[in-house]
Amino acid sequence: MSITLRAAVSLCGILVALSAPVSAQENSAPDFEGSARHGAAANAPIFPGDQVSIKIFREPEFSGVFTVADGGDLVLPRLGRLPVSGRSARSLEDSLVSAYGTHLRNPTIEVVVLRRVSVHGEVRKPDVYMVDLREVGAALEPEGVRPDLIPEQFIAEAVVEALAAEIDLRGSGILLPRAEVARSVLPVELQARGAEVVEVAAYRTVPDGGEVDAVRERLRDGSVDVVTFTASSTVLNFVDLVGTGIGDAKVASIRPITSAAARERGLPVHVEATEYTIPGLIRAIRSHYGSAD
Repeated sequence: MSITLRAAVSLCGILVALSAPVSAQENSAPDFEGSARHGAAANAPIFPGDQVSIKIFREPEFSGVFTVADGGDLVLPRLGRLPVSGRSARSLEDSLVSAYGTHLRNPTIEVVVLRRVSVHGEVRKPDVYMVDLREVGAALEPEGVRPDLIPEQFIAEAVVEALAAEIDLRGSGILLPRAEVARSVLPVELQARGAEVVEVAAYRTVPDGGEVDAVRERLRDGSVDVVTFTASSTVLNFVDLVGTGIGDAKVASIRPITSAAARERGLPVHVEATEYTIPGLIRAIRSHYGSAD
C-alpha cells in the first residue's frame, strides 16, 4: 500500500474558454459527446475516466466501449494494457491500426472519446486561465473551459516556452491563480518577457496531523511499501509531521523538483515519474515493481 499526502494541483498551464457563449440548463441530464473524426476533438487529449469507443470494421469481438483507468491505461482485447492518457483520439486510432495490423488484415478502426459534459452557469466572454496539468483541464472542461494549449512537460519553464511560442507576451495581461506558496519561476519569467502578471492565491496546502501516530506505527511495522509525494509542499508537510523515519518504505516522487525537496530533507528517492502527473507517477511505481497490474 502507499501513503499519498493530499495536495491541490498547482495552476500553471493554459486554458481558454469556448469561443462562443455556452448557457447551462439546470438539472439537465449530462450528455456524452466527442469524436476522433470531427474538428478539434480528434486532437483533444484523453484523460483517466474517459470512455473510449473503439469500432473495428467487421470485428465485433475486438470492438466496444472501454474506460480509461486511473493510471491512464486501456485494457483491450488481444493487445492487453495500453497507456493512452494524454494522447489524442487520432493518435490512438493510428496506433491501434498498427497494433491490430499484426492480428487482422488491413483493419479499419474508428476511435471516439465519450466525455460526460455538463455546464453550470455560462461563459459569456472567452478568457485565458493559467492551468498546469491535464487533470485540471479535465476538471474545468465541463464548466465551459477547454484546453487551448498544454505544455509538453508539466513544469513552469515549459509553460513559459509554450505560451511564448503561441503569443507575443509583451504587454499581455496574464491572470495566474496558483498556490499561496509556489515556485516563482512562472511569474518571473513571464514578466521578464514583458507580460503583465496578476497572481492570485487560489489555495493553500494545510497539513492534517490527525493520523500522524497511526502513520508512524504503520511505517514502523513495515505495512507501508511506498510513500508518494506529488509536490514539494507534501514533502515539507510530511517531514514536519512524521519525520524522516519511514523504515523500509520506498519513496516515489512525481517530478525532479519534488525529488530534490525530498533529498534535501533526508528522504532517499527510489522512484521518479517521467511524466509529471498522477497517472505518470502510478506508471513509474508499477514499472519499478515490474508489474502492469
